[in-house]
Amino acid sequence: MENYIKLEKILKDNNKIKYIYQVSENLKKYFYPVDFEIEYDENIEQVPNSILAVPFVCNILPIIWITNATLEITELDKSFYESIDQFKKGYINMYPTISFKGKIKVDKSIVNHYENNGKSICFFSGGVDATSTLITHIKEEPLTVTLWGADIKTNNVEGWNRVKEFIIQNTPNIKNKFIKSEFRTIINESNLNKKIEKYVTENWWHGFQHGIGLIGHVAPICYIHKITKVYIPSTFTKNDVGVTCASDPSIDNYVRFGNSKVYHDGYEFSRQDKINRICDYNKTTNNKLKLRVCYMTDKGNNCNECEKCIRTIMAIKANGENPSEYGFLPDYNKIKYILENKCYFNNIILPLWKNILEQFNKNKNSLENDEDVKWFFSIDFEKINKRYLRLYKRIGRFIKRKIGGK
Repeated sequence: MENYIKLEKILKDNNKIKYIYQVSENLKKYFYPVDFEIEYDENIEQVPNSILAVPFVCNILPIIWITNATLEITELDKSFYESIDQFKKGYINMYPTISFKGKIKVDKSIVNHYENNGKSICFFSGGVDATSTLITHIKEEPLTVTLWGADIKTNNVEGWNRVKEFIIQNTPNIKNKFIKSEFRTIINESNLNKKIEKYVTENWWHGFQHGIGLIGHVAPICYIHKITKVYIPSTFTKNDVGVTCASDPSIDNYVRFGNSKVYHDGYEFSRQDKINRICDYNKTTNNKLKLRVCYMTDKGNNCNECEKCIRTIMAIKANGENPSEYGFLPDYNKIKYILENKCYFNNIILPLWKNILEQFNKNKNSLENDEDVKWFFSIDFEKINKRYLRLYKRIGRFIKRKIGGK
């Protein structure tokens, strides 16, 4: 029996889209019985179905590829349809041990043309990557777009309201667009993780969905506002060897829809470079752009205690800046304790921390006498890792003895 997903109908009502689709029996384990709805902050009824189909297809295609299924669809934007084989190559090159099969059957590919008016849009979460991209293109006066349903679940109203308020207050001269989407709610990521676990170390969201899945959502906005440039901030850099991520230049830079082209932005900058740029921007413009980097809390703010929060705090401090002015509440004694006793610096995280230490050394004259952080100059990441692994092994042996004794 052939595996398939069929987009039967697109319902649009004022600012909402609802996708009616059918999934073959063997693929139902990868989906939850939840409606796939997207809610924009403006009327989208003028947008043709061939463009409205793009968000759906972007989030379904990776599932089609790894299950060797068929995606059936009535209408699809011609530019996007013709770009699929190009950005699919990025996945194939990234995961050479996986067979990316499957196919897409489109009854009609529709040309959607709109004039280039020089407008741009950038994805904006308030994090380091997004803020660096925003200041790079600030003279273009881009629209920013933030998705409710990416890191903040759509049933978390309080957390989302806090994020939305943060975005609006932090970008007072920028026009913001907000989208609510069930694009993660509908997908059973747990079962998809099991499907790919033999081949990759990443989870489904990070390794397969989040880049292309986010990008597709702006196709209707680009059509309405005649936007031709879409910036998606880079997560990693060209120097991050061996790192795989669904948002990558080899994928993002080949996505098209209508007259719009996607740009994977900031790939040439390390995370420390980006923070340096943000600090320099704030100092030279007298702005005080704040940052929202934490994914450990569902409250939409920074917890100030997770590895990512304290990494950002220390990177800002390395510039001689006050992290309290960037949206953090640092407790440096607690940060020292967490780094030395609760962190493991893997191959992805360790280079980021070494970059911070390099920046500390560049500003040594001003930081070596700072009582809050002078201890950081003598931190030994390898020693911390060895101690962490010894503790991990002891805990493992203890658990085995307990289980064996029952």
